[in-house]
Amino acid sequence: MIARFPAEAQEVARHSSEETFYLRRLSRLARLIPSPGSGFAAEQLLRHAIFSTYVDCRQYGLEAEAQDILREATTRQAVRTA
Repeated sequence: MIARFPAEAQEVARHSSEETFYLRRLSRLARLIPSPGSGFAAEQLLRHAIFSTYVDCRQYGLEAEAQDILREATTRQAVRTA
């Protein structure tokens, strides 16, 4: 796997391909968190996907990394809506 950024290179070196897949998936989904009022069905579906991926990360022992991703996404969301 070719990393595009130095941080990704470190991530790939630290984690297996499956672990990297779930962390990247969670990161991508977290960036898509809609602003409030963007449509209940879409928001509910996205939050379900995020939770499901978070559970997958926990099963691989990546709970701390997953929480960091979600914390960062929540902070970004708060800045956007402020």
